Amino acid sequence: SAQVMYSVTDLGTLGGNSSTASDINNNGQIVGYSYTAGNAVQDGFLYSGGTVVDLGALGGSGSQAYGINSGGQVVGQAYVTGNAVTHAFEYSGGMMADLGTLQSGTSSGATAINDNGQVVGWIALQHAFLSSGSNVTDLGTLGGLGHHGVFLGGQFGHPPLVPPAGKRRGQPLIHNLRGFVCTHRVGAQR
Repeated sequence: SAQVMYSVTDLGTLGGNSSTASDINNNGQIVGYSYTAGNAVQDGFLYSGGTVVDLGALGGSGSQAYGINSGGQVVGQAYVTGNAVTHAFEYSGGMMADLGTLQSGTSSGATAINDNGQVVGWIALQHAFLSSGSNVTDLGTLGGLGHHGVFLGGQFGHPPLVPPAGKRRGQPLIHNLRGFVCTHRVGAQR
């Protein structure tokens, strides 16, 4: 049997110390988020053909990209003007579109997009939603705790960080992490 080898590619950053890859499509395009220069803001990125593109935000400072479909449509969350809330976005053709919320003044985030352009995500950290064209449907919860579109294939949320010794809550934690892509190759030699 052939030896299985992998190739790991450093995706780089948007000028900061770390980046995280969130999703990859069948064309090898990758989305995620990275600290920008100075490590004060994270912006969503699209990695395609060896180039990293900063997706920007929706008038605020910062964004995270979580999903990409085979057509290269990207979804995530971005801060709006004032940085008090995030809104779900769809990025396509170099433009970021605000998908809004179902409730004024609340946050939303998109976690996945399928090849039909249907988007799933969360609203106000309590309800999952499905966006299809101009229709946004509140999917509610499965009872008890809120849901974030996870049961529809998206991913959102991270376990809370426990501050290391010498740090207190509220202090920024900068991790020297990098997003990467690991490519399966059969029969490759080291």
